[in-house]
Amino acid sequence: MTDTNGNGLMAAGMPLLYASAWPYTQEMLDTARHLNELIEADCITFYIDYRQMGLGGNDTWSWVSQPLPEYLLPSKPYTYSFRLVPLKNSTTDQMHEVAIRRLP
Repeated sequence: MTDTNGNGLMAAGMPLLYASAWPYTQEMLDTARHLNELIEADCITFYIDYRQMGLGGNDTWSWVSQPLPEYLLPSKPYTYSFRLVPLKNSTTDQMHEVAIRRLP
């Protein structure tokens, strides 16, 4: 995540990770019943996840519909590592160099 000058924060994972950034807090997302109730916060909430499981199966009308097997995450311990790197005047090439470095 960078501003127009290339200043910001980078998350590099080993293995790859899933990330999202929202202009809302988790509490705002939990309490809003409709999208129009969300007003952008004065901060960005940055989520870093190892993996994400699917939300539902082949139908959208059933509460009991499960994700397809290929989208399930088995119940077991998971471990992953990531590095948070501050960026200053960075370029895409510089970010790529940081991202491909192996974590210890």
